[in-house]
Amino acid sequence: SHRVSMARQACQSAVTDLNKAVKSYEALLGADATTAALKTDATSVKDAKTLDALKQAAGVETPGMVKCDASDKTGLDAAAEADKAAKGVKADAKALESAVKAVESSKLDKTVADADGLYKATEGNVQDEKTREALKQAIAKRDAGAIAKAVKSVNDSKAAKEKADA
Repeated sequence: SHRVSMARQACQSAVTDLNKAVKSYEALLGADATTAALKTDATSVKDAKTLDALKQAAGVETPGMVKCDASDKTGLDAAAEADKAAKGVKADAKALESAVKAVESSKLDKTVADADGLYKATEGNVQDEKTREALKQAIAKRDAGAIAKAVKSVNDSKAAKEKADA
């Protein structure tokens, strides 16, 4: 009958959508950014709660397969079930994405805070004041790569002054 084929089509379409959502969540779970965020140590972030939220978002169980049955009643039920499951998985993926971003952001907050501490602590304690100026600029830009370079320069300059003053 026409109703049965309509129900079956609705179900198959919902199941396809669900499968896509699960694949997309799994791809996100396996992405480099997620892997890196999951390996992040609590000492590397300013807010350790971001790591808890990430572990929770990454530990979600994806729904099992939904089967499309021949009869129209179960077909529509299965379609609704697949639909609901797909929405759930999409929400889980969004939560995971947000959690990864929160960890990355908290990591940068910590990097900036540590660099700021070094900047304050090295006033008058470096051989070349330009190294501190570069650090200050890198901190202002919140650029992790530039901060790392500048931190090394400041530390080298501090060591050089200590050696010269010894």
